[in-house]
Amino acid sequence: MSLDAIRFVPIGTSIQRVDSLLGKPDPEHKDHVWSKRPKGTVRSYSYRLGCWSWVGYDAAFFVVHFDEQDRVIKAEINGY
Repeated sequence: MSLDAIRFVPIGTSIQRVDSLLGKPDPEHKDHVWSKRPKGTVRSYSYRLGCWSWVGYDAAFFVVHFDEQDRVIKAEINGY
């Protein structure tokens, strides 16, 4: 189901459109990235999807990377 979100924010989507679809990321997740940022990234939004366990391990995030024009350059599911 979370992979469906990637289809709604294709490359080139504006940051305003991402905000209207997903809302602003939580302050602690803004610019918090668990993977290498793609080349050209100047900002990343991270949305916490949840954890497999109550301890917090295996957390999953939906991460959206933006370029200098605030356009999506990559969206991915990531975690630890």
